[in-house]
Amino acid sequence: MSTFKVEGYETREEELEGWPVRIASYQLGERFACKVDNVSPGAVIARGEGATREEAEGDAIERAARKLRTTRRIEVLATKVDEISRELKALKDDA
Repeated sequence: MSTFKVEGYETREEELEGWPVRIASYQLGERFACKVDNVSPGAVIARGEGATREEAEGDAIERAARKLRTTRRIEVLATKVDEISRELKALKDDA
């Protein structure tokens, strides 16, 4: 069994399909690997690999973009939570 040392680890944050993401790539042996996560909480969205860093990142970014395009956003969630909280407080105060 052979072991590989991770080399050239690089990370950056970008926006992809309207979502903040972190892109991390590194060399492992003669290949490059990349993962794209959602920054907070850091769940991996997609992974990629290739002969070059650019190829690995392109693979992972393409897969992540495809997934993020189909992810629904609930833009009004925070507003609704605040509204419900106020209503509950009002009911509690009336009791």
